[in-house]
Amino acid sequence: MHAPESLSPFAHAVSASLAARGLSEHGFIGAAELGAATSRVDASVAAAYGLVQARGAVIAALPYRAGPDDAAGAGGPAPYARVAPFASANRYATLVRLLKEAAESAGLPRHAFRIFVNSRLPEKPLAVLAGLGFIGRSSLLVEREWGTSCLLGGMLLPEDPFGGRGGRPPEPGALEPGVGCGSCRACADACPTGAIAAPGSGRAGLDRLACIQHWTTEPDPVPARVTAAWGDTLYGCDACVRACPFSAGVRDAPDPVSPAETGPGSLLSIPWLTGASDGELRERFRGTALGMKRFSPALWRRNARLAGK
Repeated sequence: MHAPESLSPFAHAVSASLAARGLSEHGFIGAAELGAATSRVDASVAAAYGLVQARGAVIAALPYRAGPDDAAGAGGPAPYARVAPFASANRYATLVRLLKEAAESAGLPRHAFRIFVNSRLPEKPLAVLAGLGFIGRSSLLVEREWGTSCLLGGMLLPEDPFGGRGGRPPEPGALEPGVGCGSCRACADACPTGAIAAPGSGRAGLDRLACIQHWTTEPDPVPARVTAAWGDTLYGCDACVRACPFSAGVRDAPDPVSPAETGPGSLLSIPWLTGASDGELRERFRGTALGMKRFSPALWRRNARLAGK
């Protein structure tokens, strides 16, 4: 987070409101930096989010941690397919709610801010510019407190949080995958498909087309290299997150998920998933992180079949 003395009174109010809701890890971006960071965003996306009108942004990190496996809500018998911890509860909805509450508490009228979570904006680079951390070897943000075990979201603001003075530039190399990781190769070693470039490999970052997480939301054909390593995955692969030593602090992180934001749980019955109708699947996932309109029932059946092979 930027030094308090660099923030405007407006930004101080927003910062205090975020911290009061458990979003202590947040940082601000000034108008000039925001414009430069989003200059390549598609015009339709920029218009949808009101980027032209925005005078700054605040980016916040919501931590998550893996809980104990519980098959009580799996919907049927074993074997089970697994949902990664970041999606086992609807933490996207949690983060939207907390950001909205913070904005309203800070006195922002509804038309004056725009919230973005899991969006088409460059959330990870924006988080780096806001001083939250650096891009890790896995191409995920390594947040200074929670490591890679967090979700990102933000608000576009009607005022420059630095009063036009500009914010603090990121550390050199913070936007380049792996520079801040030093010689650590934990995530690369843990990746079941080798999608993450190891030190000395001559490449950097993540090979998305070899990433299980990528293919949990993409149509067939899934590459043989990925299906061979699929394991019991239904949605989300968190092998790199679990391996990251920077994520150790998340064990003591708060969990502000409300009862309305729970589900679908970490384990789901493969026999039930493969036998359920479209309507049953949509109803089961309604209001969860797996219930987004871009995810079809056929996708979940395909993933469940891969998990049960």
